[in-house]
Amino acid sequence: MNLGIIVIHTAYIMLYVFVCFAFLDQRLAHVNLYYVLPVMYITYLLPKCPVEYAELAATGGNADERLAYRQSNPVFSIWGALSDKVGNKTFARPLSETGLLVFGGIMSAYALKRK
Repeated sequence: MNLGIIVIHTAYIMLYVFVCFAFLDQRLAHVNLYYVLPVMYITYLLPKCPVEYAELAATGGNADERLAYRQSNPVFSIWGALSDKVGNKTFARPLSETGLLVFGGIMSAYALKRK
């Protein structure tokens, strides 16, 4: 397994954990709402996700290696199953990347409003 892919995916997962739980501390909520979420939103306006470019660079364009890692990683397996189960019952996909950005923004704004 390519170490580069493991590092990229771990950082990606940790970023979303931060986005979802930053509301627990007001300073982190401020950083999340005013810096992290806008930068993530701007990167989603790009033609391809930067993580995808990094994965391609780390694997040398080997799609089989990327797919094998995603299938063998328990976090991706659990998250994919949960996302499919919840996403099939709603008109939107609340556990998608965009849904998590919205959740992080709402919770951070609420946390800052409470102070």
